[in-house]
Amino acid sequence: MRHALIRYAFCVSTAVHALFAVGNPLPHGPAHRTLDIDGVPIEVFTYKPQRYSGGPLLLTLHGLNRNAEGYRDYSRTLADRFDLLVVAPLFD
Repeated sequence: MRHALIRYAFCVSTAVHALFAVGNPLPHGPAHRTLDIDGVPIEVFTYKPQRYSGGPLLLTLHGLNRNAEGYRDYSRTLADRFDLLVVAPLFD
């Protein structure tokens, strides 16, 4: 179990790093990208508030229902209120 959690945390951190390494900046509002992590495509749902000024990152991780997009959407109110960039990776 511990090794699975370490591997999962590594995948998440790699996905977030790859998201910022992409040449084109994130658009304001909800967005969706597919990142290539060592040949494995990972879908990432993001939300950037209209008045985003470089605030912290809110990483949301879905549960068994694999509804990363819903987790991203649910976090939008917090993002707008506290100037957060929301990132929700989808894992199979």
